Amino acid sequence: MEGWLVEQVVDMPQGYRMTELGPLPEEWRVVRLGDIASFETGKREKGGAKRNGDVLSIGGEHITEDGRIDWSVSPKYISMAFFEQLRYGKVRQGDVLVVKDGARTGKSAYVYEVPKPGLAVNEHVFIIRASSTEVEREFLGFWFRSEIAWDQVNSSYHGLIGEINRRDIESFILSLPPLPEQRAIAYVLRTVQRAKEATERVIAGAKGTEEVADETPLHLRPRAPRPVRPRPPAGDGDRSPAGALAGGEVGGGGRKTAVRLHS
Repeated sequence: MEGWLVEQVVDMPQGYRMTELGPLPEEWRVVRLGDIASFETGKREKGGAKRNGDVLSIGGEHITEDGRIDWSVSPKYISMAFFEQLRYGKVRQGDVLVVKDGARTGKSAYVYEVPKPGLAVNEHVFIIRASSTEVEREFLGFWFRSEIAWDQVNSSYHGLIGEINRRDIESFILSLPPLPEQRAIAYVLRTVQRAKEATERVIAGAKGTEEVADETPLHLRPRAPRPVRPRPPAGDGDRSPAGALAGGEVGGGGRKTAVRLHS
């Protein structure tokens, strides 16, 4: 990761300091992913996954470009007996799933809920679990979709089809703001993501009713929804440079940072 060292700059903004990632607010820390999270992967039964079974088994094909788990794409299963004897690879709420090899290397998804009776990953997916109380798990999930994370994934590729190993991912570096700011950043990005998903559902529904709409009198047609402008919680969240992660500008107290999510 030597290429990540940043040269010292002469004009440092007030309240900032120089780090491996460039100028950051003084209260932010630069940490190695291996110092704040644990890593594990799973496996499937001999003979491969089943088309029917008890417990869903996640592979790289189930993690989408926009950070979701898509159960509709050729769902795979393992038996309950096999799931119960697994020592590693059992997914928990708040985990981050990252594809470790294949065509979707680097794609990630945050686990908001685990369906019953459970959820597992195969050998092509990392489970990354925050191990520090100083880390907001959802913040970590959004971090994996940021450009700084993707740059490190791309620089760590091995082989013809791309692969990242545990040693690689443990060495990733990230900027870690104080916990209240992590929560505020996660809140903003979650709100934006849900608004985007709601808009996509409206568009998909509109496409399915175009013919009906053409025959509907104008005064009976529904109005287009107004765009939602998310607001972070009051307090420290109002000044959070959520810019470490996604598109837009968040800040306060004289500090603003551009943000962009990789999708």
